[in-house]
Amino acid sequence: MLPSESRGDLEIFQMGVSRLILESEPAPDFIPMYVHGTQNIMSEERGFPRWAPRIGQRFRMIIGEPTNVGRLFERERSQWKSLVEKAGDPDLLKDQPEAVQLRIDVAKRVRDEIGKLRERMGLAPDDDEAAALAETWLKEPNKRKFRSPVDGSLVNRH
Repeated sequence: MLPSESRGDLEIFQMGVSRLILESEPAPDFIPMYVHGTQNIMSEERGFPRWAPRIGQRFRMIIGEPTNVGRLFERERSQWKSLVEKAGDPDLLKDQPEAVQLRIDVAKRVRDEIGKLRERMGLAPDDDEAAALAETWLKEPNKRKFRSPVDGSLVNRH
């Protein structure tokens, strides 16, 4: 997941999360968690000394109940197994449209589960569906340091 610097919103989730959920045998447990406030500890806008965390800042963390991935993502895991059986090799599914969409759907469900925790923490619901899409973040300029056109956060590429 890529946290939003300015508001703590949920943005895109990495496809590796989807691969772990779809491909792991036996199915692991899924433990959703959300951390809010780290943007104050190591903000991209902090001044000198840049390398030092801002001591005294508060952050909050909420951890959800463990759930077996096999139960929570049963339908998606079944679809994945069918795709692998047809292809014969999971590596052949890397760019296959149906497999790509399945990974996107799983990542969105994970994001939604974490979004529920975010709301339980008392933060406003994350209604910006565009923030969950990789296509939204492709619009970022090719600069080392800039304000995100999506949420106004400072992006500092190293």
